[in-house]
Amino acid sequence: MRRPLPTLGNSEVRSVDQKWDRLLRILIPVAITGVNALVLHGPRLAADLVAPNADLRVHYRWAVEFVAALHRGDPYPRWMPMPNQGLGEPALLFYSPLYYYGTALVASFCSDTWCAMKLVEFAGIWATGLFAYTALRRFCPLSWSLAGATVVQAAPMTFMLFHLFNGLPWGLSFTAATAAVAFSLRINTRRFVDAPLALALAVLVGTHTLSGLMMYTCLPFV
Repeated sequence: MRRPLPTLGNSEVRSVDQKWDRLLRILIPVAITGVNALVLHGPRLAADLVAPNADLRVHYRWAVEFVAALHRGDPYPRWMPMPNQGLGEPALLFYSPLYYYGTALVASFCSDTWCAMKLVEFAGIWATGLFAYTALRRFCPLSWSLAGATVVQAAPMTFMLFHLFNGLPWGLSFTAATAAVAFSLRINTRRFVDAPLALALAVLVGTHTLSGLMMYTCLPFV
């Protein structure tokens, strides 16, 4: 005689449904912002479509030299030997180096530095959407938060910095700035030091000093 299969009680069904609902609320924003980033950055990722200018050449050269110097064992490469017809310059003595550290980290898993730079930019656009969604979700329903995140990812300023002006560290700093806004909008953060906000601001300054200055100026009004 077959035994009847066990059945879930109403409370267990509700618990499973709630867990599935929470999982979907995480996966949907991750998927949509990822697709947005792929659409926005796809031409550069797949076909190397770029608007070549002086900034692109400078950041690419600095990234190549920075990665090579790190691999030689220099923990903080500041002297770039190729500019000025081989005379060099102390570029990263005054320019924020975090973008180049990120590129060097990704370059450890890539075939070349240019591939790492493209992946860093793609990850930055993706993360910008996630942080924008997090900030908006505190005040808006799911659909409006996703729409707002899409608008932030496709903002003309960010797109121009990545794909036309090629101010790559400047463009990546928008990710840290969006994170800082998202963390500053949290409710009931009763801490002497708000570690997530402090970390986002530190990453912002370490990526682009001018963007950090603008954020520090605006933050008291957020």
